Amino acid sequence: FKTNAYILILISLVGNAANVTEEKLQSTPITSTKPLGTEHRSEIVELDRSVDLMCTNQTWNNTIFIVWKKKKGGIEECNIAKRTSELEVNSCNDGKRIQNRQNGTFLHIPHFQYKDEGIYYCEVVYQGGLHASQINVSARVPPKINLVYDITQKMATCTAANSKPAANISWIGVSNWTEKTTKNPDHTYTVESSASIPDNTSLQSVSCVVEH
Repeated sequence: FKTNAYILILISLVGNAANVTEEKLQSTPITSTKPLGTEHRSEIVELDRSVDLMCTNQTWNNTIFIVWKKKKGGIEECNIAKRTSELEVNSCNDGKRIQNRQNGTFLHIPHFQYKDEGIYYCEVVYQGGLHASQINVSARVPPKINLVYDITQKMATCTAANSKPAANISWIGVSNWTEKTTKNPDHTYTVESSASIPDNTSLQSVSCVVEH
């Protein structure tokens, strides 16, 4: 998964407090033969974007039956199932649906939100075999970054707010800093890092680095 890095340089900050901002249908009982092994993986997806979760690269022509189950906190919330010759059975009722393409079978999740986070279990019976995947899906939210320099206290504070997962903050040009991470009510994180700027240190040589 790609990591973004942001670098904020203190040279542009003058004054006592200058800022730089970057801005159920009831569930239908579904039974199937338990496979010998299950593929486990995790995926981090962008909030508000449509997501396609791949279960298998078996084409629909080879598929006999497919079921997706969504769980959160150990509780099954809904499921979607389809046989090749029958209509889809869907108790999710929130836009999730099975899609079939030339390169495989997917679960389509439109406009991914926090409520869509959880464990997605899929099982496919196809001609010649059985495949199962368990996917832990969570949202990624980029941080809102703010850098403040107090010239009187000679203290720089770098904040990466409202991100998921929590951002990592480091400094260039200083050797000591403190850091505090807060979990917000919406399950995002705010990380605040403060560094004391030594005497005779050029602000041009000091930078806050935020990685996410």
